[in-house]
Amino acid sequence: MNALPKKDPNIHDLLRIFDRRRRLVYGTAAAVFLLSVCACLFMTRRYTATGTIQLDRSSSDSLGLDGLMGTTSGIGSDSLALNIELQTQSDILKSQNLALKVIKELNLEQNEDFKPHFNPVAWIVSIIMPSDAPDPANASLEKSPKRRRNVLRVWEKQLKVKVTAGTRLIEISYTNRDPNVAAAVVNDLVQALMDYTFETRSSATNKVSQGLENQLAGLRKHSEDLQAKLVGLQQRSGLFGVTGSDSGGGTGVSSPALQNLDKATEQLSQATMNRVLKQAVYDVVKTGDPEAISQLSGPQMSAEGGQGVMNSLTLIQGLRQQEATLQGQIEQETSKFGAA
Repeated sequence: MNALPKKDPNIHDLLRIFDRRRRLVYGTAAAVFLLSVCACLFMTRRYTATGTIQLDRSSSDSLGLDGLMGTTSGIGSDSLALNIELQTQSDILKSQNLALKVIKELNLEQNEDFKPHFNPVAWIVSIIMPSDAPDPANASLEKSPKRRRNVLRVWEKQLKVKVTAGTRLIEISYTNRDPNVAAAVVNDLVQALMDYTFETRSSATNKVSQGLENQLAGLRKHSEDLQAKLVGLQQRSGLFGVTGSDSGGGTGVSSPALQNLDKATEQLSQATMNRVLKQAVYDVVKTGDPEAISQLSGPQMSAEGGQGVMNSLTLIQGLRQQEATLQGQIEQETSKFGAA
């Protein structure tokens, strides 16, 4: 006997199958609909608050010294730095420090989502495995490991932090049965991030400033020590001594040896000048020319030549005046009485 050839099912075959199983199909659809309605009626409504923050472009160092150092970066390094900064800020938003800070400030442990609920799986696991040691009574959240672990587990489940690709935006979402609590958590978390960033930069700036102050204090003390050694060396050697400020506003330096040398040099210059002047007077007087001798008068010649030279020059000038007077009288008498 030959087997009948197989044929592919068509729409009519599918309709016949559905007709034979219509009770099962209708019952399944009704059950799913009823379960959905019950879920909508009895499940707790949850609200999600969303906030977006923009990460400003900042210098790679907290003090902004890149410009002073002449550091430049290209597009590739800017993109890499941006991705690193965005990921860093995202991890900070999801960190336990900010989470515990917001939970304490908003008292989220009293929120219904953070209160312990019966969990059959956790109950069975607690029977099989020994539970952790209970938290100390009246201890803070930071010193209560079990409480801290429970609230952080709920926090991480309800918090979503997403970095928007290609932008400087970070989106923060938090879900809670109370819309006011969800919004307050997002706002407080953003403020906590701003405070954390400010405190971090302020702390870094204070550390750098303190380090610079310590270095300056060390340099100042080293300079003072060197000045003290210099003064001691000057006092022991007697060659130099620190005096008051000079005309230029700097510190003057005096030396007894240099002062004596300057004084001797000045006296030598004065003596040399006197000798040259007196030699010139002597040479002129030795010629016996009264005209040349009379031309030696002058304030500098009188002052530098001494009292004798001054008296001689005064006498010569008086005689020249008398000569001029007598010469005038002779010329007058000659014109009156003649040459005889």
